[in-house]
Amino acid sequence: MDKNDFDDVLDKNGNPAFSPSLDYLWSTQSEEMFKRATRAYMASSSFADDCVGVILEGLEKSPHRENTIVVLWGDHGWHLGEKLRYRKGTLWAEATRAPMLIRLPGMTEREDCLHAVNLLDLHPTLVELCGLPMREAIDGRSIAALLEDPKQNWPYPTVTTGGFGNHSVVYEDWHYIQRLDGTNELYDLKADPLEHTNLIFAKHPMAPKVIEHLKKSIPQDAVPELPKNSVNDKSAGLDQTIKRTRELAKLK
Repeated sequence: MDKNDFDDVLDKNGNPAFSPSLDYLWSTQSEEMFKRATRAYMASSSFADDCVGVILEGLEKSPHRENTIVVLWGDHGWHLGEKLRYRKGTLWAEATRAPMLIRLPGMTEREDCLHAVNLLDLHPTLVELCGLPMREAIDGRSIAALLEDPKQNWPYPTVTTGGFGNHSVVYEDWHYIQRLDGTNELYDLKADPLEHTNLIFAKHPMAPKVIEHLKKSIPQDAVPELPKNSVNDKSAGLDQTIKRTRELAKLK
């Protein structure tokens, strides 16, 4: 975990836009605490895998084995210290990228697809695969073609929105993040999968062209932002959370 990971993630005034989260501070207050937190996460994942196995074993033995589409996915990724974060709820790749596995009747071998798609694509995909009528206006696009040929060209970026005006766009190896407060980031996921180097400030020669292309996928017709608590109410709650976290972590 790079303690200086936010040196090149700057706000519009040139100041670091982020600091270690409270969850991260809590989980890393000692090496033993971090190991226990990570072990608990891995145990939960292992138990979930075992439960999925029970379901699939039952399907294999059932008369529906050859006419059932199986889709397994996660609704988000998870930080285990990356970007000085723990848990989820960010626009970085560690949280926005999630596993997705699809098995169609007749599939006998595993094939990997390296294109990034969206969970919104699941509905139109299943509609197409099941031969159901498609609605004219629907979010997402069918990825049924990728199940036939996962290596074909797929010219569609995928977008994740994290609150009003904050968007993450992934296309092939590139990841662009645009935030309402002016904090923007660009990462080369192939060369830098943990997103340590913000290429916007590294003056990467391809950065301007890539950003121009990915910006076209950012939604332009967002609904109005939801009302928020008053600043005083929010600050009071945050102050109490920080105080309690410092007490737990014995931080000064």
